Amino acid sequence: MGGGTYTGIEAVSNGVTMLREPRVKTGKKTMFLMAGSLAFTAGGILFGYMLTHAMPAEGKTMNAVLFENLFGTWQIGGWSFG
Repeated sequence: MGGGTYTGIEAVSNGVTMLREPRVKTGKKTMFLMAGSLAFTAGGILFGYMLTHAMPAEGKTMNAVLFENLFGTWQIGGWSFG
């Protein structure tokens, strides 16, 4: 639920003294890259929800609904994803 994101931001903030010079510029670049990767990932998941018309279901996370919408009809050997 976003906890990993906050941990990553905190790790960069706490570790600025370990960054190479110029520390402020390197820290800003690192935070920008982290924000960009988070936006890309979250945007991709939201786009997947929209493409598959994922709706909340009782007892399932939205990611489980998305996975089922994408791969629910797949069968590999005796395994079924659905």
